[in-house]
Amino acid sequence: MFYFFEKDAEYLRCELRATEDGWFDVRIHEPGFHERVERFGTYQAAHERWNALSAQFTGDGWTGPFSRE
Repeated sequence: MFYFFEKDAEYLRCELRATEDGWFDVRIHEPGFHERVERFGTYQAAHERWNALSAQFTGDGWTGPFSRE
């Protein structure tokens, strides 16, 4: 699942997904930066991190998240 945030005509893209080897990735691509990946052993841990990031982005003035599959 992809999520997008918008601020000042720029977009931040996040992806929460299961990997083929049984891990769960949270991928973040911020404008002007390379993609960073955080890897978790459980979906619950990845989802908790996603919730923390979503709150952080909103607190930093980003609008969203807007989802896209």
